Amino acid sequence: MLRGGVPGVQLFIESTTDNTIAFAFSDGDGNFTAPVVAGGWKVNISDFSLTQIGYLRPQNKVRFDTAAGDVAAPSSKRDSQAMAFSR
Repeated sequence: MLRGGVPGVQLFIESTTDNTIAFAFSDGDGNFTAPVVAGGWKVNISDFSLTQIGYLRPQNKVRFDTAAGDVAAPSSKRDSQAMAFSR
């Protein structure tokens, strides 16, 4: 199990309050930046981009709340564990 970011993965970031969607790709360190407004968001990882590099998608979608500003890490240990990838 990998406990870090995976580079080159496509992410779909979906609002938890309306139909807004943002797209992002993880960088060389597995980090990503997405242009979102304040509110709740969930991250869905592209199955295709993960399977191309030999990983399976996590079962849980990680949720972020940007109401207070930028988010630099998952908001809880549970969210951090949900982002762990299996190879």
